[in-house]
Amino acid sequence: GATLTIIHNELNYIFGGYTSKYWSREMKDDANVFLFRVRPSLKLYPLFKGHEKGIKAIYSASGYGPIFGPQVELYVCHKCNQSQGNGCWDGSGCSFIFDAREISGADGNLNDAVNFKIIDYETFTVAIQK
Repeated sequence: GATLTIIHNELNYIFGGYTSKYWSREMKDDANVFLFRVRPSLKLYPLFKGHEKGIKAIYSASGYGPIFGPQVELYVCHKCNQSQGNGCWDGSGCSFIFDAREISGADGNLNDAVNFKIIDYETFTVAIQK
């Protein structure tokens, strides 16, 4: 079913992603996927035009938690609260309309990537009543 991943990083930003699919070790398409930021202010980050089908929108790999986007645009690494290895990437070919620095508050580098330590994160199952 659908899940909501909420991330609280060391910079006191709260952000994450939604998918209508269940997480597994395989890449999944999801036309309903989006990223969001809650703190410091609410903002939604939808898919780019041309990416509306959500091709390879989510997956999980060994040593990682949730991964959003085929270009690894938002990801959680193993031991996320002990490492700066978590991050966002908003370079060429990304699926989401977002700025990695804006969603996470982290400083970037020349490769359009930002890294940060996570204080806590949770992935919740979302029950949608019809």
